[in-house]
Amino acid sequence: MLDLPVVADYRSADVAAGGQGAPLVPLFDAHVFRDHAACMNLGGIANATFLPASQDKAVRAWDICGCNLLLNRQSMRLDQPFDRGGLMASKGKVDATVLSKLNQWPHLHRLAPKSLAAEDLLFLHGLLDGIVHPEDACATAVEWMAMAMADAVKGHARPGKILVTGGGAFHQFLLQRWSGHLSEEWTLDVPSDLWVEGKEAAAFGWLALRTAMGETTSLASVTGATEDVRGGVLLGNFATPDRVGT
Repeated sequence: MLDLPVVADYRSADVAAGGQGAPLVPLFDAHVFRDHAACMNLGGIANATFLPASQDKAVRAWDICGCNLLLNRQSMRLDQPFDRGGLMASKGKVDATVLSKLNQWPHLHRLAPKSLAAEDLLFLHGLLDGIVHPEDACATAVEWMAMAMADAVKGHARPGKILVTGGGAFHQFLLQRWSGHLSEEWTLDVPSDLWVEGKEAAAFGWLALRTAMGETTSLASVTGATEDVRGGVLLGNFATPDRVGT
């Protein structure tokens, strides 16, 4: 037992309002990184928040494609937990046939709001697993992800800085290929390791405070709910809204 107050179950209230229950971090992005055109988190799944220039415009966000879940699976074929810095992928060759098939993945062509779970990547895993050499599978996955993320930026982000966080921010080859598919209108901004590794933890701490204060925790423009929602359930001796800050 931690003997600490906990805020949990952010998603149920949003789902009850007709939303997908995710993503939740875009509200934090909109408050903390408003000077960026977009925030891209390269975790197991790559997801993006697109921030408008004016605060009276809607924030948009969705899951784009598989990321580290794809790369780590292929690295494990060579008994490596992950492809450090992208060295393995940089030595491989892109399989053009598989790349074309990856582009047929239905999720790419769906309209937002849209979110992904690990089981939604089975089609992608199957294609990459069929490539004989793991290095080529990694190279193909990187090229496909770089193209998918670049297309999302070019189609939905205003010119400016793209904040890059999550474990994939350490994959230098992925960042190189992604940047290569972008014009000079956009620059990739990789912050300190503290933000790269801890942004989502900071976001959920901030969301916990908003739940305690009775404030919005998810955006209808992101999840597809009928309205912005206050989610989260307070468990334990958590300060009530009238006690926060006293």
